[in-house]
Amino acid sequence: MSDVTGPQEGTAGNRGFDLDAWIRPLCALIVAGVAAYASYVHQREFALQGGADEISASLWPLSVDGLLLLATVGLLKPPGSSSRRARGAVWSAFPLEIAASLAANIAAAPALEWKPVLVSGWPPVAWLLSVELLVHRPPWQVLFRAASRRTGHDGFPIIRLSSDYSVDSGCSRRTHNAVAAICNSHTSRV
Repeated sequence: MSDVTGPQEGTAGNRGFDLDAWIRPLCALIVAGVAAYASYVHQREFALQGGADEISASLWPLSVDGLLLLATVGLLKPPGSSSRRARGAVWSAFPLEIAASLAANIAAAPALEWKPVLVSGWPPVAWLLSVELLVHRPPWQVLFRAASRRTGHDGFPIIRLSSDYSVDSGCSRRTHNAVAAICNSHTSRV
């Protein structure tokens, strides 16, 4: 996907700690855990109100949010690791599952007033936002994460982007072309 040239591995420029690589997934995991618990409680209550027995009511939220989890895992796969049809199915399933989870959570609200609806409806919205923040990374982050942390003699990363760089990984075609031109002109001067 990309070629990186620079000094030997093990030099000081190679050992940077990427705080974003830890903070973003950790925060998303915390938000997803809280959202999953709250959603489970609301959906279980919804199933009980709908006449389900105790066991069915306990399993029903797992079917709704379980499918949401499967779609989330599909969204977080690297681009190019699945077919276009599979990615389309995942992108279709995710909003459908968010809508189903949101509807079940809101239906479990004790009253159709703004506070209970907000409390009941927030878990799927929080899940949606955390997944969006994980899936859609800033273009500069996608480009530089594709390369190792090796640097040239001037301290800047040297990156050569190949023409098969995936636009699906978060960059628009215009952004990709602009960054590729800058990176390639920089590497040709070195």
